[in-house]
Amino acid sequence: MSARQKSIINVRVSNGTIFPNIAVLISTSMDTLVEKTEEKLRRRVTGVLELIKNDIEMARTAQEEGNGHGGDDEELDRANIVQMIEDLKLEHNSMLEKLVGC
Repeated sequence: MSARQKSIINVRVSNGTIFPNIAVLISTSMDTLVEKTEEKLRRRVTGVLELIKNDIEMARTAQEEGNGHGGDDEELDRANIVQMIEDLKLEHNSMLEKLVGC
């Protein structure tokens, strides 16, 4: 190899760019790839967020509608639960009496 060629390669190695054209092409390709990937990701996330937003809106609407006329049902549920608790207490006491009587 001639001294001139060695000098050119040494300068490029010192500057960190042995193959400047390839480096530029790689850099440009990576920039393009990152931009395309970002756009695809943005579209997918936006779609998912729209689905979540719709689900939340539907749940909120259903809850509001349920609160509008559900007061009587809620009182009935409470009364049923209280009655169930009382029945279980009686059953429990009955079992205890049977055990003590043995």
